[in-house]
Amino acid sequence: MALIASWQGAIITEVVFGWPGIGNLLNLAIPSTDAPVVIGAAVMYAYLLVATVLILDIIYSILDPRVKVG
Repeated sequence: MALIASWQGAIITEVVFGWPGIGNLLNLAIPSTDAPVVIGAAVMYAYLLVATVLILDIIYSILDPRVKVG
């Protein structure tokens, strides 16, 4: 779960240090009410969340012999 929180913390890190990225773009788009950019960034973070959970589930099933597929 800490890995998932790090994706969300990237927004704050990019804004504080002025690094270019999705978080900084989102921070600039929200006050200017740029809806397509905000929706696109939210979808990107949702995809990152799904991919992270999927990868963690696969790793967990490999490392723990008690977990079986099917």
